[in-house]
Amino acid sequence: MDLAVSSARRESLSRIKVGGSRSGNLSIKIPTSLGEGEYRLVVVIDDSGQHAESDLSNNHVSDDRIIRVAPQTIDLAATAASFKIRGSAAAGKSYSSSVKITNLGNSNAKGQASFQMFLRDAEGNEIDVSSGYSRKLSIRSGKSSSVRLKFTVPDGASPGQYTLVARINPGDGMSDLSADNNEIVAGTFSIG
Repeated sequence: MDLAVSSARRESLSRIKVGGSRSGNLSIKIPTSLGEGEYRLVVVIDDSGQHAESDLSNNHVSDDRIIRVAPQTIDLAATAASFKIRGSAAAGKSYSSSVKITNLGNSNAKGQASFQMFLRDAEGNEIDVSSGYSRKLSIRSGKSSSVRLKFTVPDGASPGQYTLVARINPGDGMSDLSADNNEIVAGTFSIG
């Protein structure tokens, strides 16, 4: 089955001499409705038969390369995180953090996502320090977006060294390819 992947382009052929040729560029757009599989590109010249020709068999050319269409995927990854704390953090005090989210998938990500910030102590125990942040995201394939989040060091946090970790949880409408890259360490600090 043939499927058009570009719009028809009209060009004057009056400058082509007998035995001559002409080349040009053509943009194509793979339709989102195209199913997963392998395809070949075929270019057809004068498909409406407007010009009288002695040989119609040379009006098309196909590319030997195969175009592989993969299923649409969204893969949100926490790729960078930072925060600013001068000296030791104080229990009960709020701080801000920035988390960079990259869409590693081949389809645009659009929808709600929730973010969690937590502290991890030396024994691996986690203390949730976020208050259920939720943001609407719109990240094109291969692009990134930064989200600013606040976290509060709990009043009862024991003195010691902690690691601040950020985690993204894609919501409805965003089927995330891999949860393995949804968490990132922003850094370490001490509560004293």
